[in-house]
Amino acid sequence: AGRMRSTVPTTPIINDRVPRAMKPQAGLGAYGELHFALLSQVNHLGKAKAWLDEQGIAYIYRDIKEENPSVQELTEWVGRGRYPLKAFFNTSGQRYRALGLKNRLPALDQQEQVAILASDGMLVKRPILIGEDLILVGYKPKEWEEALG
Repeated sequence: AGRMRSTVPTTPIINDRVPRAMKPQAGLGAYGELHFALLSQVNHLGKAKAWLDEQGIAYIYRDIKEENPSVQELTEWVGRGRYPLKAFFNTSGQRYRALGLKNRLPALDQQEQVAILASDGMLVKRPILIGEDLILVGYKPKEWEEALG
């Protein structure tokens, strides 16, 4: 019911799902509106959020456990070509292991894999930073610095 129908939410979202106003900040530049998807309970992902905050980069927060990416969104993100579909899977997660996806995914086509990924936000690698002409999967400080610094 709460699933987004487009790749860009119309309302900024934070972890308690209450809309907030976005402050215009330097550094947003050519990326347009940045969307930051992560799981709020995972403390080590706070490093990515802290980095964005330190750089003064505005973003819209989305808890992907509560609002997992849709098939349409995932298809678009993979279609950008920066990362293969497998990069979007949280391969170290309990849900991934419980479903036996390591052995199942190679036998499935891309459409089937995307449908599985869209079915559960816990299967999605975090964080994901999405902008108009930008997508970053997983927090790798050097990669984020090169892309946004």
